[in-house]
Amino acid sequence: MLQKINRAIEKFQNLDCALQKRFTSIQGETIGLQAYRQEIQTEIGGITGAVNLDGGNYFQGSGAQYVQCIVAPVSILNVISATKLAMMISKGGPEITIVDYVARLIRDVKEKVGHKQNLYLQTNNDGKLASVDSSWNSVTTTIPLTAGSAGGRLIDLGDQLQMSDGSANMLGTVNILEVSKNSIGGLDTVTVDVVPAGASTSSSFYVLNVASGNPVFVAGLQYLVTPSPSGDYFGQSRAMPYIQSPALNANGAFLTLGGTIAFLQRMEQALGSERFQSERQKNFFYLHGANWVSQQMQGFGKQVTLMQDGKAPVFDGVPSVFAKRTLAGMPALCDSTALVDKVYWLDQSVMNAVRYPGSQAFIPGMVEGGLFWPRQVGGNWNSQSDAMYQDSVNFFQRNSWALGIYYGLGTQPIFAS
Repeated sequence: MLQKINRAIEKFQNLDCALQKRFTSIQGETIGLQAYRQEIQTEIGGITGAVNLDGGNYFQGSGAQYVQCIVAPVSILNVISATKLAMMISKGGPEITIVDYVARLIRDVKEKVGHKQNLYLQTNNDGKLASVDSSWNSVTTTIPLTAGSAGGRLIDLGDQLQMSDGSANMLGTVNILEVSKNSIGGLDTVTVDVVPAGASTSSSFYVLNVASGNPVFVAGLQYLVTPSPSGDYFGQSRAMPYIQSPALNANGAFLTLGGTIAFLQRMEQALGSERFQSERQKNFFYLHGANWVSQQMQGFGKQVTLMQDGKAPVFDGVPSVFAKRTLAGMPALCDSTALVDKVYWLDQSVMNAVRYPGSQAFIPGMVEGGLFWPRQVGGNWNSQSDAMYQDSVNFFQRNSWALGIYYGLGTQPIFAS
């Protein structure tokens, strides 16, 4: 035998989907053409005041107050492709093929879609994934992306995206030939196949097929958890205080002990001290590891070691990075796709996802086990076939005051390059 082939194949792709897993799908709900309606109780009702019981009149009361948000699932399609030759080779068995390409392609679809939804959860509700940096010359196909926040971490190699102008008007479709997205605080870059006419330093990258001018897509944390009084939350005006989430602006400071305590006091003020102190089983911090580094660099740690028989145990000079991470006694969920300038305080009990019945399934095809559809090119059937996996989902939260955001955080200079 002339060659030895190692069949252990690693994926050189970040597939984090930590946040997406925390949203609980609404069970037992039938979502038809009518969108899902989420009631919010803003007042339990009743008017309290002094009364004269010696011949005085009783005053009138009030009922409970509710508003209604309308949440519509957003349909997502993930299409995989294989040629007839690839399908034939994949059936050759382990003695002929290094990897069953088609089977592996099908198997990885759900993981890829979950990862994509995790990326979309970092956005607003418009499908915007990245912005072009002002240093770009508007000509070269290698495009620098604005540093901070997301950089290029929401874009994957092989993506097909839209580029827009500064007003979210879509200029054209681009294929991502290369992406550099591991700088954290420095400039990330993408290489595209072609630069659409009109692209400039005010351009952005959007999910494929979102509408031009006023794109609407899956709701992300920037839409679900915000103190902004502008815009709406699934049809309810954000000018109403109960739609605005508690927040603290770091103004460029790092994640510090004092800032975190002040932020949690904002949360306690919104929820009320009794509820804040009693309902903590489902709460967690959601952050990028860069902010965890800031937290670890606040000072120094001391370790007390008890010696037995005069022998010192092995000393680890760096705290374990695999130990359970906590902030203020609550889990700290670090995600490599999270925004570096924001830390969220989330309550999993009010985080939900709504889907149409029959979502998360392959669209029935004609060939290869009923999954693939052969392509038509110029009116002729082609040897290239596509399999289509669809999911119709949207994310929402049931209590804006149970979720908060510590924003405007700085990134340690060590990540600047």
